[in-house]
Amino acid sequence: MDDAPGRITIAPDVLLTIIRRSVLNQPGVVELVGKPTHLTEERRHAQKAKAEGIRIIIDDSGVGIGLRLIARKEKGISVHMLATKIQKDVARSIETITGLSVHTVDVHIEAIKQSENNAESDAR
Repeated sequence: MDDAPGRITIAPDVLLTIIRRSVLNQPGVVELVGKPTHLTEERRHAQKAKAEGIRIIIDDSGVGIGLRLIARKEKGISVHMLATKIQKDVARSIETITGLSVHTVDVHIEAIKQSENNAESDAR
């Protein structure tokens, strides 16, 4: 029986913090990029808030997330592997910490930078 005595809400900034930390802790991610594109939708009312490179849509089916980032070329890690790991880690973090269901994590790689280690070895 789920007779909660009141309503529970989670501020969009909480989701942004969880997402930002999850993405930026990934080896191979340089930064999140893009114009502020945070969009929260609850009961057909949209609000905009600042979030560099992160888009969040909350609807009745759960949370949809869009990410724009710059990756760093790392030895042994393909961009596809990095993006897949980001998708899994972001979804797991949101679901574990908030209990919200994540139905989509879209990852858009804006650019790939050479890693500092590769640049040094290439220069030798």
